[in-house]
Amino acid sequence: MGFPIDSKVLGLRDIIKERYRIPIYQRPYEWAEKNINDFLNTIFEAFSTKSEVDAGKYEKSVFFGTIQFNKETKDANILDIVDGQQRLTTFLLFLDLLQRNEINPKEYIDCSKVIKSEKLKEVLNDDNIKNTSLKYYENRKLLNKEVEHFEQEFKDKNEFYTELKNFVLDNVYFVQLITEEMDLSEVVSVFNTINTTGLDLNATDIFKVRYYNYLRGIDNTKDWLKEINSCYQSID
Repeated sequence: MGFPIDSKVLGLRDIIKERYRIPIYQRPYEWAEKNINDFLNTIFEAFSTKSEVDAGKYEKSVFFGTIQFNKETKDANILDIVDGQQRLTTFLLFLDLLQRNEINPKEYIDCSKVIKSEKLKEVLNDDNIKNTSLKYYENRKLLNKEVEHFEQEFKDKNEFYTELKNFVLDNVYFVQLITEEMDLSEVVSVFNTINTTGLDLNATDIFKVRYYNYLRGIDNTKDWLKEINSCYQSID
């Protein structure tokens, strides 16, 4: 018998086709301004790489990490969010914001049905952004402000929101893990293993990779990574 975990790479469009709930042991939605800015910078960096040769194509996609769910046998039609609540909630606020600003929408996604949450549903069904007592409202307002700023740099503003929405749906990816028929302690154990096993990349590791990408852009025929590693071995 295999280990009861199903894993696959899925795009955001497929992720939001399912229905989710936030387990009672989960913390509330609490992303801060820095989280929102990092979130948008990652998306906009890739969104700005639209191909000039192949219309509608982008040079980069975006990987938003592992997202973990648990399936209860008594309620197989809904998944508990073990890891990824902050990211998934922010994407729903973001998609809802983009849809509200579309000029000629061809597709409508009811973001309020993705996560079973009355507070989130209230925000997604509210046209006003006056209530700042909830983090959902605060972050939707921040998302709106930053997107409007980015829009000023976009040439074809008439299609900006539709193109950005389609980009997010079709070019944002996760590794999805679904556990099934596990005790809660086992589910949490899987989460802890994913997040704590091994050593994080340090500054040296990251510098090597970025330096390699820079050098490869100058001369793609040379084995730069081998030379960089050889240099570091000499230093050690």
